[in-house]
Amino acid sequence: MLQDIRENAQGTIAKIIIGLLIVSLSIWGMDAIIGGFSGEPEVATVNGEDITEREFLRLVQMESQRRLSRMENPDPSLLNEDQIRKDVLESLIQQRVLIQDADSQGLALTDADIDALITQMPQFQVEGQFNRDRFVSTVRNLGMGVAEFREAMRKQYVVNQIRAGIVQSGVAANENVSQLLRIQNQTRDFRVVTVPESAVADQVEITEDEVQAFYDENSSAFKQPEQVDAAYITLSLGALAESIEISEDELQAYYEARADDLAREERRAAHILIEDGEDADQTMATLQQKLADGTPFADLAKEYSIDTVSAEEGGDLGYAGRGVYNEAFEEALFA
Repeated sequence: MLQDIRENAQGTIAKIIIGLLIVSLSIWGMDAIIGGFSGEPEVATVNGEDITEREFLRLVQMESQRRLSRMENPDPSLLNEDQIRKDVLESLIQQRVLIQDADSQGLALTDADIDALITQMPQFQVEGQFNRDRFVSTVRNLGMGVAEFREAMRKQYVVNQIRAGIVQSGVAANENVSQLLRIQNQTRDFRVVTVPESAVADQVEITEDEVQAFYDENSSAFKQPEQVDAAYITLSLGALAESIEISEDELQAYYEARADDLAREERRAAHILIEDGEDADQTMATLQQKLADGTPFADLAKEYSIDTVSAEEGGDLGYAGRGVYNEAFEEALFA
């Protein structure tokens, strides 16, 4: 059998098959090599410039978080993911077109301009002064690096300049301009003659019938709002309580009757919820350091917590008994 295989391998058909295999593998290998250098996958191309999938997904996540924060009771299941993706993609395409137009007009910001804008933004300031730690942590919470944030600001500022120029511009026909100028240049001359009542009072006689007729026609002008003369007594629970004495025996009996309802243990908690990821440890270290430095917990919750509802209350979750939170949180809370 080995001899037959050796003889068949030297035949023409075997050589053709081997040649086809070599060509196929070569094409597959070149495609893999070219694909390896093609960079990140793109979701759209605007005038030859790609919008990467990474940029698109990051903005989709940010837009989802923004819409959740505007809900009275945030619920991710209420978000229309398809509509969010569509809106974000359209926004990215419009932004890329405006950026390309700005580049063609030579509009750009220097690094010094970007630094000036960042240092003046109130969300990066502590007691009216720019704070680099707050700047870095805020940018990281947005899922961006410092360089990436600076570049995004550079593009957005230029785009806003172009949009403002378009919104504030206008076109008027020559006839409209001429008509407006004619109206603006018009003048009016007038005179006023004042006739006092005393000058004509002796010449006018008014009968009782005329007075009655005028009153009947304008009776609503002589009406006054309806009025009520009222007296009231205020019943105050506090005032009643001062006149009642409760003995210790009565209090003990009331407690024993409701012991089951009053025996439920509750704890009040506050938290700062952060996203899990590669920056989580750094964010935790920053929070612990700021707490050690004396920064109020409530202030840190408003700045860092992604739980937007409790963040407005300084992270306060209120009172809760067992079985409300997950097991790990509950064990720490009741320990």
